[in-house]
Amino acid sequence: DADKVGLQFVFPAYILILTITVIGVCHYCLQRSPTTSTRTCVNKVTIIIGQRAVGVLSTLIYLSYSKLLRTVIDVLTYSTVQLPRGDVYVWFYDGNVEYLQGKHAVLFVVAMV
Repeated sequence: DADKVGLQFVFPAYILILTITVIGVCHYCLQRSPTTSTRTCVNKVTIIIGQRAVGVLSTLIYLSYSKLLRTVIDVLTYSTVQLPRGDVYVWFYDGNVEYLQGKHAVLFVVAMV
C-alpha cells in the first residue's frame, strides 16, 4: 500500500515539471524587438504552443493540487491502536504499518517537502 500511495506523488510532480519546462521554453523562445517592447516568436515551439500556455498549464497545476493535497493527507493521517503493551500509532491508510516506520517514514518526508 505504501508503494501505491508513493506513486500518487508522481502525477502532480509530472505536471509541475511539464509546466516549468513549457513555460521556460516559451519564455526563452521569445525575443524582445529592439524598436518596441513587444516580444516576437523566433521559434516554432512558441508558435505551436501559443501565447496562452501559462494560463492552461497553471490550470493544470491548480487541478492537480487537490490530488497532491489528498495524497499528503493520506500520508500524514494516523490512528491509535490500544494494545496491552501500550498505545501504538499506525498509519491510517494501512493499519499494518507503524507510523513513521519503514516505507512510511520515506513517504512522510516526501509529503513534508
